[in-house]
Amino acid sequence: LVDPLLGGVYAGPATNLSIQAVAPQLLQALEKDRSLLRGLRQLQPPSNVESAPPKSPFLSLRGGLGDLVSALEARLPSGSVRLGASVREVDGVVLALAAPGAADVLSTISPQMSSQLRRQEYSSVATVALAYSDAAFPKGLTGSGFLVPRSPRRVVTACTFLDRKWPHLLQDGECRPVASARNGCWGLMTPPW
Repeated sequence: LVDPLLGGVYAGPATNLSIQAVAPQLLQALEKDRSLLRGLRQLQPPSNVESAPPKSPFLSLRGGLGDLVSALEARLPSGSVRLGASVREVDGVVLALAAPGAADVLSTISPQMSSQLRRQEYSSVATVALAYSDAAFPKGLTGSGFLVPRSPRRVVTACTFLDRKWPHLLQDGECRPVASARNGCWGLMTPPW
């Protein structure tokens, strides 16, 4: 039950994931009560309090995360943002790099941190984007996708209906990431080949 959800979302076996990193609310619930279910209930607001309808847990910028980079580039002094450049030294910045690249940058500044970053494990993931017209699903689709338990005989671990999670991807009846899509834009994640 847990592995398809957490393993699918975080692209790794649930046994290798820290509960503090992926589900801190479960630790909070256990601090409230020895029963996980009772602890989770205590974290919820009282049922007699009217609340706003639940929001989607899938959030992004309207135009995608690339908009953040574009906005930073537009607002920072000219030349202070260099895309696609190799970093050789740092003064005091936030590193948005894969662990091996960050390890190289920090090797002279913080050998200990560099060493920790070099030990960072990654999961190999392949993503396949498929596009289908609404006519392919006459009864429609519900939900935002599905997760599949890991098995040596299965190549799919998850399927995300992109236009259901992020409606902004659908413009004028077409899904932006795949130009040939009419309405149904999907993303499919598979384990390493």
